[in-house]
Amino acid sequence: MTMKKLFIILICIGITSMAVGQDFPKHKVGKKFESEFQKLVSGEFTGSVNGLLIIQDANNVESVFDFQCSNAKLVIQKDPDEVYDVSTKIYKGTTISGKTEVEYKTYAASNAIRIRLSDEWFELSLIDGACMEVIADLDYEYKRDNTKEYLILQTINEFTLSNCTYLIKNEQQMTATKVKDFKPYEKKIKIMPKSVLIFAINRDK
Repeated sequence: MTMKKLFIILICIGITSMAVGQDFPKHKVGKKFESEFQKLVSGEFTGSVNGLLIIQDANNVESVFDFQCSNAKLVIQKDPDEVYDVSTKIYKGTTISGKTEVEYKTYAASNAIRIRLSDEWFELSLIDGACMEVIADLDYEYKRDNTKEYLILQTINEFTLSNCTYLIKNEQQMTATKVKDFKPYEKKIKIMPKSVLIFAINRDK
């Protein structure tokens, strides 16, 4: 068996072990992303972000992360294949301290959210497959004035993000490790209800 085939088998086993006994994220067919940036192929726009994220860790301890006129930007990345959309829209923001980051992505009719805590990223993404559904418990709405477009994100019910880190990271480890020892090292956090972020993106570069 080649190393490539072994790697594929190990990945499948890892994914299966994650799925057993685990609730899959709630998803739904979403309303359209009514952003004026939706049809752009590429670009970068500056802005700010306000609001707060209420995060619960694995020990059920809640922390509040404050976004108060913090720096933000919208990065539009071209999809060279244009499978379902011409580009991915990535909203990026940081807390006042700069120690915590958040990224919110849209592509076609799906979305994703990532949060960096203590140099570790946690994510929930539905940007996969046919890209037709959104995170059910994360509401989104677009507003605009003469100079800015506002993206309002609000948590309706709690939902879980995962780091999905794997123990085996290279072929050398794989050769010295039995298949049964290949397991994901997974941490989880929850975004709690009433968390809200408002991105204010300048309509001109």
